[in-house]
Amino acid sequence: MFSDGSKDDGDGRVYILDGGLGTLLESLTRTSSTSPLWSAAPVDTDDHLVSTAHRMFTDAGADVILTSTYQCAFSTFARAGHDDPSASGTRIMRKAVKLADDARTLFLHTQSQSQVAIPKPERKIRIMLSLGPYGATLSPTQEFDAFYPPPYGPQAYDPSQQKEAQPNAFETETAQEEERAVDALMTFHLERLRVFAEDEETWKRLDGIAFETIPLRREVTAIRRAMAVLEKEVEGRGLTRKPWWISVLYPEGKFPEKKRAAASDPGDSEFEQVSVADVVEALIRGNEDEGVRPDAIGINCTGMDHLGDLLESTTREVREQTRGAAGRLNLSLVLYPNGGDVWNPETGEWVPMADSEDEKAKIWASQLAKAVGSMQNEGVWRDIVVGGCCRTTPRDIEALAEALAG
Repeated sequence: MFSDGSKDDGDGRVYILDGGLGTLLESLTRTSSTSPLWSAAPVDTDDHLVSTAHRMFTDAGADVILTSTYQCAFSTFARAGHDDPSASGTRIMRKAVKLADDARTLFLHTQSQSQVAIPKPERKIRIMLSLGPYGATLSPTQEFDAFYPPPYGPQAYDPSQQKEAQPNAFETETAQEEERAVDALMTFHLERLRVFAEDEETWKRLDGIAFETIPLRREVTAIRRAMAVLEKEVEGRGLTRKPWWISVLYPEGKFPEKKRAAASDPGDSEFEQVSVADVVEALIRGNEDEGVRPDAIGINCTGMDHLGDLLESTTREVREQTRGAAGRLNLSLVLYPNGGDVWNPETGEWVPMADSEDEKAKIWASQLAKAVGSMQNEGVWRDIVVGGCCRTTPRDIEALAEALAG
C-alpha cells in the first residue's frame, strides 16, 4: 500500500498500525471526553498531550499513526461552541496533522541518536489522515446504528422508538432518494478532504487517508466519488496522490445497515441484514459511477471474537468478485479490532477481558497475529496494515509487534 520503490516495500509486508488514540487520550487525562470533537478536542489546548500519545504508539512499535481528526467536521466544531467553525475548524484540523508530524520527527530523531540496538534500522513512520463517517458528527454518534437524517438518509435516530423499528435504509429503495443521499455524503466528505489538500504543507505531511468505521454502503460510494474528485484536483495542482483505505465495522458480527428484503413488495417495511458480500461489492466494484477504488479495505472497531469469520468471508468475496479479472486488484488489507474490554452501560465502566494489562495484551496480540498469518497465505492481499481500535493501548501494540516478530 505504501510502496515507494524502496527495498522494504512490496508484497506481503505487514505494517503495524497504532491503537485507540481517543481512548488513550482519555486514559492519560483520566477523564472521559464530553466534547463532540472527542480526540480532536485537545489539539487546540494541549499540544504536548496529543504528541505524547502519538509517541507512545511509535515507541511501542507502530509504523503507521492516525491523526487526531476522526470526528472533525465544521458542524462538529459548531456544536463544540466555536464562533467561526470554518476558520477554527480548518486551523485545528491542519494543526492535528502537524502534531502527528512533530511526533514522528521527534521519534525518528531520538531513534537516530539512540545507542541502543534497534530492530528496524530503516524504520519509517507513516501518517494517515483519520476521517470518521458522517454518523460520527451526530449526537448521539451513529457509527453503530447508521441512523442518518435527510438528506443523508431516511431518518435521524429517534430515542422514543426501539432501534429495531427504525430504518437506516430507504424503505422503497427509491433511486432518487438514494442518489440524493449519496450526493449529500459526497459533499460532506469532500469538504473535509479539501481542508487538508488545499494546504500544500499539510498535504505533504500526510502519507495517506483512512476513512474509518463506515457503516453504510451509500457512504462507501460517496467516499469513492469524493476521492475521484479530490484526486483530479490534487493532480491539477501538481501534488502527489495519496494511498487510502476504507474500513467498515461489524458490531456483534453484523454490518449496521439493513436493506429491504428481496421478497418484500415495494412500499412494505421488511428488512434484512446487509451481507459481507454486499459490503465487499460496494468497496471494490469497478463501475465507473462508483468512483475510484481504494488502495486497501478492512475492518475496524469490531470485536476480536468476530474477526476470524469476517476475515474469511471478506477474503473469499474479494477472490470471488474479482475472479476472471486480469490479475488481482493489488488491494491491501487493514485490520484494527477493538481491545477486547466490554462496556457495561449499567455501571458506566469498562470490564477488562483479563486480570492484568500484560495478560490482556498477550491474548489480544496472539489472536490478531494468528489472523494476520492466515491472511498472508491467502494470495489475495498485497500487504497488511494491522493495529487496534477502541481500548487498545501502547502495551497492546507492543505485544502485537512482539507476536508478529515471533
